[in-house]
This record gives sequence, C-alpha cells and structure tokens, in this order.
Amino acid sequence: MVDAVYIRGAKALHGTLRTRRLQKARMTLHDSLAKTGVASVLVTGAGGFIGGHVVRSLAERGHPVIAGLRSDAEVDPRATPVLADICNTQDVSRAMQGCGAVVHAASGPPEVIVEGMKAVLAAAGTSAGAAKVVHLSSVSVYGAADGRFEEDTPAAGPLDAYGAAKQEAEALCREAAGRGADVVILRPGIVTGSGSSLWVQDLAARIAQGGATDFGNAGMGWSKPIHWRDLCAAIAAALALPPQGPTPSVFNVSGAERINWNTYMTRLAEALNLPKHCTGPVGLGLSKLGKLTGKFGLPLGRPSPSGSEMAVFARKADYPSTRLQQATGWRAEMSLDDIFAEIASQSMKAEA
Repeated sequence: MVDAVYIRGAKALHGTLRTRRLQKARMTLHDSLAKTGVASVLVTGAGGFIGGHVVRSLAERGHPVIAGLRSDAEVDPRATPVLADICNTQDVSRAMQGCGAVVHAASGPPEVIVEGMKAVLAAAGTSAGAAKVVHLSSVSVYGAADGRFEEDTPAAGPLDAYGAAKQEAEALCREAAGRGADVVILRPGIVTGSGSSLWVQDLAARIAQGGATDFGNAGMGWSKPIHWRDLCAAIAAALALPPQGPTPSVFNVSGAERINWNTYMTRLAEALNLPKHCTGPVGLGLSKLGKLTGKFGLPLGRPSPSGSEMAVFARKADYPSTRLQQATGWRAEMSLDDIFAEIASQSMKAEA
C-alpha cells in the first residue's frame, strides 16, 4: 500500500513537472525573444509557399517580421521585405540585423540548400545576441524506404540529391550547435493546402489533363499531409523553445491523419471539381481544360507521374510527431476534411 501511494505520488509529481515544462515551452514567441531585447524574426524564402505563410502567421501573432527575398515579390504588408542572396553571408547578415531568430524556409537546388545553410548559420552566429535558428529540413533525410522513422532513426534507404543536401544541411546545424548556436531542426513531410504548387497545383493540372487519380496497389503508400497552418504553428512552437544546449533539437512534423495516395488524389479531384479516373484530356473538353491549366499556371504537359513520384506514392513510411508534441504541446489541428475543404474554398474564390 505504501509503495502504491508512493508510486501514485511520484506519478502526480512527474505530471506536475511535465505540465510546468510544457507551460514553459508554450511561452509566446514575443516573451521568449523579449528576453534578448529584440522581437524581430527573419524568414528566408519569404516569397515561397511555406515562407510566405510563415511570414503571415508570425505577423498575425503580432511579431515584427523581416521577409527575406531573392527577388521582388509580394509579401504580407505587415512584414519588412529585404532582398538577400541566401548564399551570401553578408546579405543574410544584413537582413538578420536586429533579429532574435531566423526561420530558414528558403530552398532550391542541392548546392543552394547547403550554401544557404552555411550563410544562415554564419550570420546567426555573428548577430547581436546570436539569433536562434529554426531550420526547415525534410523527412527526405530518412531515405527512400518503408518503416517507422523517429527522429533518431538513421537513414534506411537511398537518398536523392535533395535528401542528401538536406542531410548535409543538418550536419552543418549540428556542428554549429556544438559551437554554441541555438538550433532547432524541423522535418516536415507533405506540406499541403491552397497555394501548394507541388501537392495541389501540379497534381490538379495533371488530373485536369487526364491523369489518373487511382494507381491501384502502386498508390497505396502512406502520407500524413500537414496543412501549412499547422506547420506554421509548429514553427512558432519551435521558436519559443528554450535553448537546448550543444545538440540541436530535431522534430518530425506530420499531419493529424494518415491517408493513402489514391485517396489523396481522389479527394483533391473532388475538392477542385475535377473528373476522377479520366483517360485523357479530350473528355474534359478543350475549353475547360484550358481554363484549368491556365488557373494553375501550368502548360499542357505529361499527365503521368515520374518514376520517382510513383516510388513516393507506393512508400509505406511513417514519421511520427510525438517528440514535438511532448516538447511543446503542439498538435496538428487540421483534419483531412479541413484540409480539402480549405483547398476547395480557395479554389471557389479563385474562380469567382
């Protein structure tokens, strides 16, 4: 009985301590950065799909945002746009001046991924007070393999050029953390929602051109698509984390529900009012096909996915976000119904 009471008391104490840690981790970004005397956040790749949403999300939370751009582009009017070559340390240092943190959302070819990471880490190390770095990596670092991949799981399959570059960028983050940098690495998977060129617009254009929405067994691979809103919330949670010491914190970031690719393609077609299982563009009528391809900004082209894409559609891999949930209290809120409803809603607005 005494032992049972002791165990219950220990569990209660553990729960109290964990609650306090979560409350501390949930500290707002404003309060966290206020301790350094600054509250600005640089977002690299602010002209892109993810970077643009991160800028808006942080601005909506009331934080001053510097939008790092490689060329002129529209950004949220609440942000301050700054032109900077992501591979040029001096450019990045200038953009980061006065910032307490940087969200590195810029991407590109493999050499840009690596050189951009070098420039961001170098600039963050010389920034006043040393800026916190939140690096957006990818589940591609685990390689092309089936299985369950937690953050400490080594790569179990071949890496493509993108995955290898992301892996090298993470190695640079670990080296910087060993020198005292405050680094958090996020590994999102499929980031979707209205505006996604890769997982909405490109796929929709293919379906509009007669591409299949069901690949049979070849499309039964797993995906946990995460909406950009949930990813932005995860980034805010990462920014609010206290410094983690000489090893960067690494977190998978996945959506709330698992879906196979056949279902994803079918539901995307339904959300955008596109025909399913079409056999060719003639069935659509050239007029409607022209409107659809023009709407998504893509020319007529190959409606069939490449071999590497089919490999993704067949892969049965899971990347749980348990560690991020435990460390910050973050949880993906957008269900699959929510995701496709948002895509449908924005599509209707675009057609209006």
